Amino acid sequence: MIETLSRRMAVRMKEIHPGHPISTEVLAFALGSIINIFGTIVVSLTLAAFLGQLQETALAMLAFAALRAISGGRHLKTSISCMLVTSIDANLIPMAAKYIPFSKYSIILMTMISMALTAVFATRKIERQTRIPKKYYPLLRVLSVLLIATNFIFLHSIIAISHFIQSVLLIRRGGESR
Repeated sequence: MIETLSRRMAVRMKEIHPGHPISTEVLAFALGSIINIFGTIVVSLTLAAFLGQLQETALAMLAFAALRAISGGRHLKTSISCMLVTSIDANLIPMAAKYIPFSKYSIILMTMISMALTAVFATRKIERQTRIPKKYYPLLRVLSVLLIATNFIFLHSIIAISHFIQSVLLIRRGGESR
């Protein structure tokens, strides 16, 4: 759905500006990414507004996205599935934090587990997902762990859950590259 829309938009843009150096494929990919990100934010925050948890959902999205941006992670097969799963998760995280009693110690434990998983699995198999040179992967891994460690200051359950989910999503089977 998003892929079809972004492809049609890219083809139309190339018809209007045929001499532009960016290929239709690159343009479609960029448009698809923009639509996906914008769509995820709109769907997530609209659902959050109905649920009365706008700030909490925004925090979950920020914590998850910040870590994902520097650690890498698994990709779903379609943009629409990514948008829907992310939007649902971004709203389930605050619900879990609200209805499951997380003690200070469980938040610390979840943060420590997230740090360990990220130290081991961050930036693995992201060669086809980023343009960042491989020589910077160790630095990204360290930054990922440090980002998670900031929750020792806040001890916030939403941040702990968001980081935990993202760190678990870093684990991939042997030959899996998506």
